[in-house]
Amino acid sequence: MKRILFSLCLATSTTLAFAQTPVVVEPRTQRTQTTQATTSTYSSDSYSYSYRPDYKDRANHWAVGMNFDCGTSNPVWAFGLGANLQFYATDDFRIEASYNGYFRRNFWASWDVNINLHYLIEVAEQLEIYPLLGATFCHGQFKVDAKDSNDGDAYSHKYGKLGLNIGAGIQYSINEHLFVKGEAFWKYVPSRELDTYESYAAGTDTKFGQRAVISAGIGYRF
Repeated sequence: MKRILFSLCLATSTTLAFAQTPVVVEPRTQRTQTTQATTSTYSSDSYSYSYRPDYKDRANHWAVGMNFDCGTSNPVWAFGLGANLQFYATDDFRIEASYNGYFRRNFWASWDVNINLHYLIEVAEQLEIYPLLGATFCHGQFKVDAKDSNDGDAYSHKYGKLGLNIGAGIQYSINEHLFVKGEAFWKYVPSRELDTYESYAAGTDTKFGQRAVISAGIGYRF
């Protein structure tokens, strides 16, 4: 009986010993190096193959915006407000149609419509600059009401000229939809002499024509 019990105990101990999975303990330094290598490989793969700023994914997208303008000459300087519509033909190239209206000053009021081309060049994360080139139609009106006229007669005269826009802008993308921008450009418009009455009201400028514009605005891309 004792031999049988001894044999059973020995067989059970042997079975349990072989059933257990051996545990291999790595040295602490080796475990640390293995973990770091795995993490580095994952980070490298992630940034190499999946990273792309969302604000640059904009080909075939539209954007709308508003801007505040300051225009010189033409024939008086004036502040104005504008609106624009943009289409991104590629991620970096866009076409913009805009309208700007300037507040009346010295009996002069003016507005313009524009078709401009922009090519955006990234200079820092979310910050881009772009050259600006396009066509413009500038309209001006000199208008004096009868109550403001020296002889009691109303007077009105309109001007309209086609020209070119050339300049540059800077844009900062707040996120993939919202951005702010600033522009400075020159309107090359054939000049036209004003008559004595109009030039007197305009001040020292005696021509309707060239105008420099500084603009600041905000846009939303969708």
